[in-house]
Order: sequence, then C-alpha cells, then structure tokens
Amino acid sequence: MRRRAVVLGLLALTSGAPAPAFAQLRMQEPAESRPAISPGRREGVNEALRRTVTLVLRAEARSQGLPPELSDPSPVAEEVIASLRTGARLPEGVEAFAVPDRINRRLPHARGGSVWASVGATLIEIDPVRLTVLSIAHDVLPPQV
Repeated sequence: MRRRAVVLGLLALTSGAPAPAFAQLRMQEPAESRPAISPGRREGVNEALRRTVTLVLRAEARSQGLPPELSDPSPVAEEVIASLRTGARLPEGVEAFAVPDRINRRLPHARGGSVWASVGATLIEIDPVRLTVLSIAHDVLPPQV
C-alpha cells in the first residue's frame, strides 16, 4: 500500500495533476503513528492458531486418544507460562514434552522442521536448532483436576 501511494504521488507530481488524497495522507504519515504489530503476526492470528490446535487435538483424542502428557498435563506455575515469549529462546528450566509425530504433522508450522511441545496446558512451537519459541497456543489442553 505504501509503495503504491508513493508511486501515485510521484506520478501526480510529474504529470502536474493533484495527487489523490489517500496518497498524500500515506506519504505524510509518520512511522510512529502506525500501530505496532509484532513481526510476522496479524491481529487474530493467535486466536486462530489456538482454535486450530484445539480442533486437531480434539480430532486426535476421538480417533486414537492422546498420550498421557497431553491428556493429563501436569500443572505449571504461571511464572513459567508468562516467561514464554514468541521469538525468544526457550527459558532455562522449562520442561517441554514433544508432541507425538502423528499429531505434530497435523498441527500448523511457522517454519519447516519446527516441533510442537507441551508445557502444562499450553502447546508451543519450537525451532529445534535455535531453541526459539515460534508460536504459543495457550490453554489448549485440559488442565489436571
């Protein structure tokens, strides 16, 4: 959109015609006034990811059943869950259990070769080479009662 506005503005300047109003507004808009969105994420992506992961887990639970670490997750302190950040390294001391391959193949992946793991009732997508958290799906597993 910004590139198009700049091109239209340049065309208007060279032809002598007035530039369209939206092109003038986009060219004058300072970078600080634009909303800050984390790189690679749009609004609603986290909720869509959570819903997709939940649907895959429900389908697996109905067809073949979930392994014990997914069907009966151990409780994890809120501080541990809060320390998980997308794009950051996996914090030291966080115990993550890899999701079985049959489930991992069905889950969405941000990068090829990434692996999904469970931390309590939260599933996280991890880059196994850099040990960075790529995606976080909160509260997709049933909590332990």
